Amino acid sequence: MKTIEDMPEHSRPREKLREKGASALTDEELVAEIEAERALLEPNRKLVELFEKKIQSNLAEIWGEENSRKEAQE
Repeated sequence: MKTIEDMPEHSRPREKLREKGASALTDEELVAEIEAERALLEPNRKLVELFEKKIQSNLAEIWGEENSRKEAQE
């Protein structure tokens, strides 16, 4: 099976996108690039959600649950 690394650099979808724009890509290449970007973003979203929950928990512990709820609504 051929991988991206096996392709000449000028033929790789990401490089084509940078050099020539989205119109130079096939639909399949464009969808693959969007999915690759999404795959990179999803773990970061989950990490942000985790940190938000920890921050809310710490605020609730420090200020009491009632005060942290008021802050979250504002």
